Amino acid sequence: MCSRDWDREAVTMASVYGSAAITICAEAAANSQCGIFKSANKRRGFEVRLPANSPQNSFEYDIYLIARTQGIRGDFHIGDRAWVLQESLLSPRVIIYTAGQVKWSCRTAEKSEAGPLGEDNYLLGVVRFGTYQKSLLFPTTGSDFGDGKLTGSLTLTRIEKMPFKPKDYSDYASQHRELLSCWYQIVEYYGPCDLTKAKDRLPAIAGVAKRLSALTGYTYLAGLWLEDIVRGLCWSPHGQPRTSSEYVGPTWSWVSLKYYPRDKLLSLYYLPIHEDFKVAEDIKIEDINIKYATADEFMQVQEGSSLRIRGLCCGIGYTVENLVSNNFDGWKWDTYMSGKKQFSFLASALDNQGSPVDRKLSFLHLGQTQDDLVSPPAKIYLLVLERSPGDSGSYVRTGFVTVPMKTWEQVDLEFWSVQSFTFI
Repeated sequence: MCSRDWDREAVTMASVYGSAAITICAEAAANSQCGIFKSANKRRGFEVRLPANSPQNSFEYDIYLIARTQGIRGDFHIGDRAWVLQESLLSPRVIIYTAGQVKWSCRTAEKSEAGPLGEDNYLLGVVRFGTYQKSLLFPTTGSDFGDGKLTGSLTLTRIEKMPFKPKDYSDYASQHRELLSCWYQIVEYYGPCDLTKAKDRLPAIAGVAKRLSALTGYTYLAGLWLEDIVRGLCWSPHGQPRTSSEYVGPTWSWVSLKYYPRDKLLSLYYLPIHEDFKVAEDIKIEDINIKYATADEFMQVQEGSSLRIRGLCCGIGYTVENLVSNNFDGWKWDTYMSGKKQFSFLASALDNQGSPVDRKLSFLHLGQTQDDLVSPPAKIYLLVLERSPGDSGSYVRTGFVTVPMKTWEQVDLEFWSVQSFTFI
């Protein structure tokens, strides 16, 4: 199959699931020979509703007695597959057969045998089958569940052309912010998912990306968005992913990472959706060059894609030393300038293993979090860049560092200057 046919196949599969009346998910099946059913077991959940009242206070309410299903990693066999996430998000309605119960998910409701209090027991359903994410990507009128009838099939082609009608938004800017946050939530789960072929990392999420682009008009850049590019750079892998030896995308995109089996990986973490982030005033995107493998900009990209960014950076005059450890933070490296300690960063902050002592690293200031009652104490975000091997004119992303604001206020900015970097 040539690349053009292969890309067409990826788009077709997204359309198939998006146009389906119902998708059946055999979550409990370990392989294609198992079928969708699995015998009930001791972990099977159920719920009993008991009407109750309080004559003294004239209260009437319901008491729920529920046997919660205790999900076990071995019960979830396809939840770690990358293609499955897209298929479940694009499908208007999904019936999920798990080891402990059967669940229903559509764009307006989620129900389970264990009842409303037991819906959180399906551990892998928060994003893959989440009504919240589906309702943002595919706003509909009416209910797929409450009237007891299935509404007509909404084809993906027709839905992509539907105008977004915000309900509780004061303006479209707030609508777009929520859609972007939804995207980052999806990416956090999708990034570490398993793929047989690393090059499928972009195609396996292309259908969802096209939907968000249709809603916002934003420009897609190998897993990131041009209109939110600085926030898009603020991802941090927790666990054991490393830059893939096979080119999948530029190092500044999360698609470039190669993940080990999911049980060895904690997460892919997008900081701006968990904290109130403010982009640095001196950050400027000077140029973006994406080399696409086909005419479809949502599919594969080729080597040579680059991003040129300008901002406050420390790339000279510092040393890294004194690897220390404590029980709470783990291993840390300390940076010194003129013999004075400036800031520390965790060894796990680097995307690739190895000592930073003899490496030519640069720390680029992307922005900061706000210090208020909701978010944690304010922090500075620093993107760690390293000279690209064999190419003195370009850089690769090699890590992401957060520095407490109190520490940053004591950093000697004499060693920092506004510079431009091209990283690939």
